[in-house]
Amino acid sequence: MNTVHTTSAGQSVGWKFPILYSVLALVSLTIFGLTTPGTARTTFVFASTEDFFDLPPVEVPSQVTATTIGIVLLLMSGVSIWCVFTRRLLGIWFPTVFGVLFVVSFLTWAGSGSGRIPLTSLLAGALA
Repeated sequence: MNTVHTTSAGQSVGWKFPILYSVLALVSLTIFGLTTPGTARTTFVFASTEDFFDLPPVEVPSQVTATTIGIVLLLMSGVSIWCVFTRRLLGIWFPTVFGVLFVVSFLTWAGSGSGRIPLTSLLAGALA
């Protein structure tokens, strides 16, 4: 079986990303969404007390948020599978949006126990 298709422009379209998207979407839905306690809440903190701008924290229900994101990721993996069958290419925006949603789902799951995710510290650490 040929695992690489070509578009009308001659560019190849493979199955590795749709399979990866599907696996990550299932992980997001089953592990991050369905194993999170139903009463848990996650608070995303955007600013500290020393910052010039005071942004209020955002509190979300952990299980609902992670499950919803998991369903959206499953739909996105379905779109990527459909694009392989129809030999269409996805833009760079697709893996970027998928990755951001997966990370938000993970952070929601990770913060469901402690309740607070300091995003400014995470971004500062990632840039360092």
